[in-house]
Amino acid sequence: DSSVSLWSMFKKRPVYTVRGAHGSHGDGDGSACSTWVHSLAACANTDLVASGGGDGRVTLYRVDPEDQTASERMRAVGEVE
Repeated sequence: DSSVSLWSMFKKRPVYTVRGAHGSHGDGDGSACSTWVHSLAACANTDLVASGGGDGRVTLYRVDPEDQTASERMRAVGEVE
């Protein structure tokens, strides 16, 4: 469903989810595959996470689980096509 979620080892559910991280079903080449998240990577000892999707984009996120605003806990800070 093109979502990227932030999980904690101490919770049974995601702490935060970015919905539509790599488009929606109406975007891209029209196939459902264009919205899939194909890869995730975390940069050790930093607050950075990257996701790569079928839409050809790599999105970089900054993670701040202590932020009181849910929408700011995992915020996109860059993108490469």
